[in-house]
Amino acid sequence: SSLYCYTCDSTQYHKNCKEVKCSDMDAYCVTASNEIPGQDLLVSKWCSPTCPKAGEIKGGKRKMDCCQTDYCNGGGAISARGSYALLGAALLASCFYALRTGL
Repeated sequence: SSLYCYTCDSTQYHKNCKEVKCSDMDAYCVTASNEIPGQDLLVSKWCSPTCPKAGEIKGGKRKMDCCQTDYCNGGGAISARGSYALLGAALLASCFYALRTGL
């Protein structure tokens, strides 16, 4: 059976990606992020028969993440920023609670 992945090209927001049924030849969902200092983080997602290697791009790095389950490339680099913010907020709330209760 075919894999299902998200696809989009050079976007900042996951909501701009579409759900697709990959071809029978595709074994991976791929997320690539372009990290160039001073510029917005752009992400591309697609189906692929192989897992591409990360590499250098002009002025920065290109990060690749591959996975092999349906819609596994739904998060990726864009959602990681939000996850760090949520983790930081949870840590601050925990410290505040500990100080307030005397733990």
